[in-house]
Amino acid sequence: MITLEGVGKQYDSVTALDDVNLHVDAGTIHGIVGPSGAGKSTLVGCLTGLVVPSAGRVVVDEVEVSAAHAKARRALRRRIGMVFQHVNLFDQRTAAQNIAYPLSITKAPRTEISERVDQLLDIVGLAGRGGAYPSQLSGGQKQRVGIARALATRPPVLLADEPTSALDTETTASLLQLLREVCDELGVTIVIVTHEMSVVREICDSATLLSAGKVVESGTLEEIVADPTSKLARALVPPPTIPEDGYLDGHTVLDVMFTSHPGEPTGAKVLSLVARHGGDIASGTFETIGHSQVGRLAVSLPPEGVQGARDDLWIEGHTVQIRRENGREVAL
Repeated sequence: MITLEGVGKQYDSVTALDDVNLHVDAGTIHGIVGPSGAGKSTLVGCLTGLVVPSAGRVVVDEVEVSAAHAKARRALRRRIGMVFQHVNLFDQRTAAQNIAYPLSITKAPRTEISERVDQLLDIVGLAGRGGAYPSQLSGGQKQRVGIARALATRPPVLLADEPTSALDTETTASLLQLLREVCDELGVTIVIVTHEMSVVREICDSATLLSAGKVVESGTLEEIVADPTSKLARALVPPPTIPEDGYLDGHTVLDVMFTSHPGEPTGAKVLSLVARHGGDIASGTFETIGHSQVGRLAVSLPPEGVQGARDDLWIEGHTVQIRRENGREVAL
């Protein structure tokens, strides 16, 4: 559905994208993450045709965007729905009128517009609220109107730029569920640009980590968390909290990450290896990603057991780091 091959973008002396290769399968949700200045916005611009790359190919829904002339790129943008961080609804138009706007541009018949608007209001859970103005809607409801508007012309691709960053936790969860339903039930391919790893962990099938315009990592979430050297995997699973009960006094704290699949007693093996060297689990975080369970443990070990435990865990393929907080090693 979406393919980038060797895509680069140069602004005078600034390299915004550098040899970016990426593939997103149809009917999946792909997350693009990275720090400010990583090139995320430029990448989205290339996908929509608003930014013409300096090098490489961009193909969306079998159309080579990077080689299309201006008129063709405008036509393609009608096949890509956009959901924005701040929604950008027309304040003087009702929810229904906002949703209808893209259809009115295409000069669709009024009856068709009315039917489509009612259908979309139902899909996003706002049936009966079509007459409400943006000022009468909550932040989450406004974002739902934005999603409905983006889906109005039945686009095969939906690009969502930080869609949940201004929402509370409960509203974010319901909105992510809606996006998952849009993907699964309507078959829409969704690309989400976000800095929130919880969003990627919750609904994405695959993800790409950008840094300084380059792809650092890219793959399905299961491929990512199965790689013991993956920075993105560690970002997806938050570190466990260190208890403040004095138990760790004089001990070294190791940050251990492991992935287990159904039928694999990986967690039990980790506990056994730690216990062999006189250690114990101080706290832990567990996340289910796809068909895998990812564990991240704070392991407390006496000084004499640290090296042996680290060696054994490394041999088993687990990532191990000494926990540090504020630049200091924890509990030493």
